Amino acid sequence: MPVKAKRYLLIALAAFLVLAVTLGPAGIGVLVAQRTSERGEYARLGERADYALKRADVVASSLYSALQQLAQWQGERCTPAHIDALRKLALENRFVEDAGVYGDDGRWLCSSLSGAVPRNAPSIPAPDWRGVHGVVGWFQIPHLFNVSRPSLVLGYDHFYIEADPASLVDAIDDYNHGMGVFVTDPPHLIAWNTVANPKRLQEALLHDGVVPGSDRFYVIRRSHVLPIAVVVSEPRQQLLIVWRNSVWGWLTASLAIGGVLAWLIIRLFRSRLSLDGELKQAIRRDEIQVVYQPIVDLETRQCVGAEALARWRMHGSTVSPDVFIAAAEHSGLIQALTDRVLERVLRDLAGFLSDHRDFYVSINVSAADLTSRRFLDVLTRRVAQAHIEPSQIRIEATERGFIDADAARIVLQGFREAGHPIYIDDFGTGYSSLSYLQTLPVDALKIDKSFVDTIGYEAVSSSVAPHIIEMAHTLGLGIVAEGVEREDQAQYLAERGARYGQGWLFSRAVPADGLKLFVDGPSVPASATEQSTRRGRRGKARNGRHPEAQSSGQSRA
Repeated sequence: MPVKAKRYLLIALAAFLVLAVTLGPAGIGVLVAQRTSERGEYARLGERADYALKRADVVASSLYSALQQLAQWQGERCTPAHIDALRKLALENRFVEDAGVYGDDGRWLCSSLSGAVPRNAPSIPAPDWRGVHGVVGWFQIPHLFNVSRPSLVLGYDHFYIEADPASLVDAIDDYNHGMGVFVTDPPHLIAWNTVANPKRLQEALLHDGVVPGSDRFYVIRRSHVLPIAVVVSEPRQQLLIVWRNSVWGWLTASLAIGGVLAWLIIRLFRSRLSLDGELKQAIRRDEIQVVYQPIVDLETRQCVGAEALARWRMHGSTVSPDVFIAAAEHSGLIQALTDRVLERVLRDLAGFLSDHRDFYVSINVSAADLTSRRFLDVLTRRVAQAHIEPSQIRIEATERGFIDADAARIVLQGFREAGHPIYIDDFGTGYSSLSYLQTLPVDALKIDKSFVDTIGYEAVSSSVAPHIIEMAHTLGLGIVAEGVEREDQAQYLAERGARYGQGWLFSRAVPADGLKLFVDGPSVPASATEQSTRRGRRGKARNGRHPEAQSSGQSRA
């Protein structure tokens, strides 16, 4: 997949994830609020149903107890003494409105309210319900005395008691909650309040509270003592009101969580898509390329070494080394970048260096690796694995790496003891002083291009290069001149004792294959993208003392 396409895919993925973590928690919050509200409202309705069942249990138990007392009468029925007993029972039981006796044919014989009933009195109809143990019931039948409200009548062994059905459902009296009381075995609705729909209550009892198409939801409670059950209902609109009251809290919390997650994702992808993030991925994927700028003997124009320069193309465009090297230093990636450059150098040139024992490659070492032995340990291990001489990998350290001079001195000494010559890169542009040069274990100086450029011109800095050369000779240090682009510069430097140079006069930076041809072959192929068109003479590396050449975990343009 093309790099730009990957970038667009990452951006699209980031946008999708931000949208998902923003709206996802909000949707979850709404769903959680709905479920929480529903559970909470069911729990509250369940509490009402529990209370209603307790009330129905009390009433039903009282009525069953009254029937049992009636059945205990041992004397003749409907006598004055018996009628007195019936009246006493009705007075003592607050839920019993009338108690009496009926015959085998269903004819009404006597009651606590009317005493002995005339022979032309109405007959009691067939029972609506027959329960276990011989108990029967008449539900919502006209009152025996033609009272307008319906009655609840329970019978046993030709005795009956009459009660007001409202006494079973008066535990819930608000206009929102419907309630019904059933006898079970078999189920039959015996009482309900004015809010309830009897048909819906029966469906709810038969289907465990599920009533398709109903605008109410239902809770069922069954008695563990008596064969009765209670069904309580509430409008679904009430659930919506409760949900609306709670959803804002859940929604606010969810959006806050989503906002934090979105911020983290944006930060992650910004880091991934930023220069630092792209560079980190490029290092991890081994996308950092290395080119080599030849270093030549100014007198013989023979190539004796090369400086390794890091190059990076991001999304098809070349990133300036000044930019990505600074980014690597700022983001703490410079050491990983230096390791990649070393790895690439040995991959490109290990065989070539093994065949050309007098040829070397220089690699820049960051200030971070001048305060510890980390890179020295890596370099020692990799050089041994490549079967090349330690002196063929040379170390360049910029002057800003000597801010902690004491630490740098110890580390540089370690490089030298391991066989790696040390050079100060871009000399004269940093913090070095003569005292540093006298105390640091250094082998050569590299004259910065800015001083070489002024050679042949009437400029204040035109005399800096000769002074650096003279100082290096006094201290017994080698010299490499950077940025040599004109023949007169090369001659001027050679005449004043600068032995080695690099620059476009000889060659631009070339890939590894181009470097090999530059050293061994008659010409550099045209495909070498960074090869100079203004080359000087080239040839095989000659035996002799080589200056320490610049290296690059960092790279210079």
